[in-house]
Amino acid sequence: EFRRVLFRSVKQTYGPDKVRIIWKNNPLPFHPNAHPAAEAAEGVFATKGNDAFWKWHDAAFKDQKSLGTDSYVKWAQAAGVTDVAGYQAGLSSHKWADKVDKDNAEGKQVGVNGTPGFYINGVEVSGAQPFDKFKAVIDQELQKAQAKIAAGTPKEKIYVAMSTDNKKNAPAKTDEKEDEKEDTT
Repeated sequence: EFRRVLFRSVKQTYGPDKVRIIWKNNPLPFHPNAHPAAEAAEGVFATKGNDAFWKWHDAAFKDQKSLGTDSYVKWAQAAGVTDVAGYQAGLSSHKWADKVDKDNAEGKQVGVNGTPGFYINGVEVSGAQPFDKFKAVIDQELQKAQAKIAAGTPKEKIYVAMSTDNKKNAPAKTDEKEDEKEDTT
């Protein structure tokens, strides 16, 4: 529910010309349905595109207790997938597993170690933060982007330029294990 409300708020506040939401899979290893559900969602995206993916996503998060192949197929059909046999064959053969694994590896490479995790032009916003936290970061990034565009960065290259700069200037992450202190009280 948090993601759905957040994404809706971001879309309504900024629109598609200012903010683009990109989903990356991060199936938690201790959740037995996480990877199969991520594969199923990727299958919907691959066969029917963005709008169908989000319809499937909303249905899955709304009814998490029903995760399983039968529900995946039902939600896919409701999202617009018409080649049910092809979709089921893709699920059975793990056709979309590689995409899920690549997303997961990319997340680990940038330091994501849980869900939900967000990056706004490479600026990390960790956890289920209030919309105002996201809005503050988005507004700051939009302001910086306008300055870069005014200075000559082509609009179509702004995301890569902003993400690269923000990653380069991000504070170093510390190893949590080194930072842990024993509570002796």
